[in-house]
Amino acid sequence: MSGFQELFGELRSLVNQDKPEGEAIWSMLKAMAEESPDRFKAEVVEGYLPAFIPRLSSPLHVCTSLAALEKACALIPFPVFSLDLKEKDITHKDVKELVQLPCMNNLIELNLSENKIKTRGAQALAKSPYLSNLTELFLEDNEIKKGGAKALAKSPYLSSLTTLDIHRNGIGEEGAKALAASPNLSNLTMLDIHRNEIGDEGVKALAQS
Repeated sequence: MSGFQELFGELRSLVNQDKPEGEAIWSMLKAMAEESPDRFKAEVVEGYLPAFIPRLSSPLHVCTSLAALEKACALIPFPVFSLDLKEKDITHKDVKELVQLPCMNNLIELNLSENKIKTRGAQALAKSPYLSNLTELFLEDNEIKKGGAKALAKSPYLSSLTTLDIHRNGIGEEGAKALAASPNLSNLTMLDIHRNEIGDEGVKALAQS
């Protein structure tokens, strides 16, 4: 049995566990790609993974830089990754460049918490078709204000979101009402908007949404 076949057997064992562990599978995939790039592409990427990916309940791998994400996407061109850029001093200008990159289409989770993206950064996120596969978006403490909340609420590209964390952003009553009235965010199961001064009317709008 070849090294690639042995690795493939180990991959199947990992995948068939009750709760497949993403990072362990990711390590195995990298080993297989290194062992035989051509077979990996034909037998795993094109043949095996498409049926397995819908079973994933969390990202396959968490990338902590854009370079790491681009490298991961070159190996697995599917929406299975997380990009964690928390506390990286990211501004709205950085976001505008980031969301124009096709590799963002391979994200299911994006964490931009505790940066400096402000309203214009949130607006840039809302306009990107490359974020249509996102299911989780974390924007804690970015000063997106009501304008940012309104942009997110209007975005047709964020309709797959199940988790949206925008606490400590000063969205106010108007921002809360926009989120509550949004038909694009109907798949949310978790919305974190604490410490946003949304007022009684904002709470009422969300309760009735």
